[in-house]
Amino acid sequence: MSNSLSFANDAQTALTPSDSYNGNVTSEEFQVKETSSGTTYTCEGNVCISFAGKDSGLKKSCFSATDNLTFLGNGYTLCFDNITTTASNPGAINVQGQGKTLGISGFSLFSCAYCPPGTTGYGAIQTKGNTTLKDNSSLVFHKNCSTAEGGAIQCKGSSDAELKIENNQNLVFSENSSTSKGGAIYADKLTIVSGGPTLFSNNSVSNGSSPKGGAISIKDSSGECSLTADLGDITFDGNKIIKTSGGSSTVTRNSIDLGTGKFTKLRAKDGFGIFFYDPITGGGSDELNINKKETVDYTGKIVFSGEKLSDEEKARAENLASTFNQPITLSAGSLVLKDGVSVTAKQVTQEAGSTVVMD
Repeated sequence: MSNSLSFANDAQTALTPSDSYNGNVTSEEFQVKETSSGTTYTCEGNVCISFAGKDSGLKKSCFSATDNLTFLGNGYTLCFDNITTTASNPGAINVQGQGKTLGISGFSLFSCAYCPPGTTGYGAIQTKGNTTLKDNSSLVFHKNCSTAEGGAIQCKGSSDAELKIENNQNLVFSENSSTSKGGAIYADKLTIVSGGPTLFSNNSVSNGSSPKGGAISIKDSSGECSLTADLGDITFDGNKIIKTSGGSSTVTRNSIDLGTGKFTKLRAKDGFGIFFYDPITGGGSDELNINKKETVDYTGKIVFSGEKLSDEEKARAENLASTFNQPITLSAGSLVLKDGVSVTAKQVTQEAGSTVVMD
């Protein structure tokens, strides 16, 4: 079991519908939940926290911890909606201890939206240690924003913190934004294993000098990104970096920026694919083996396509060009280039049984 879901010695606390809050129907301030020792919250009913801090902003996140924190859904819902905070606190969850873990699992729906409302804030979730979101029926992050890295989630520690998002039956990151890096996610290391349809759509980064990672940004030097389409497609569509200067803005499609980090896995099972309708940028020099066989075969599709771009977007080469600084080996399955895109790699090796499709 992942450390981030280890709760044998944690304090056990129930979350019930009575923990719900709606700042539009009560004048009482929301009481944030703070813990300084390992804590497991277990849902015993649906909980929704909405419009908290709408007048002057919460002084801390709804859930604030300096030690390990675990949320067990038991098939219920936990949602955060329209949460306003102050002093660099994310809206929903803040695990502040270096190397301390966060686990979120077993929810029918876990959602963070409008954390905060508006255009400035600190996103929904921040952690400094390994973080695992797994085995949920639905995960939704919509219209969260941050002036720091990661519009919805930031997972960043003094020693590389890993964000794992695994086996969620439906996963959506939509319209999240950052004014630094990573419109939806910033992580030192990121692993996504799809448990169903997985969509990153219309996330954005807006910055005057160097916006990076329309949907995802990885730590620049030792960062790692692993994507596996296991039980559903992983799709990047409409994600953008927006460079603002002198009153004008230049909008460029971009899904993932690796900095000088690297892809460690890029693979899809038969019948599924990873679809990049927005290019990727950056990357180190280590070899990437696409669809490398492990205990199972990966014979799905890795697709780079310009088909979702407008004619105006297609006129700019940057919207169609993905660059791998890593040498690539295509072990199995297919690498598909559609509708005018270009993929540049340091070196490409194709093994028997794999196919490259230019469409």
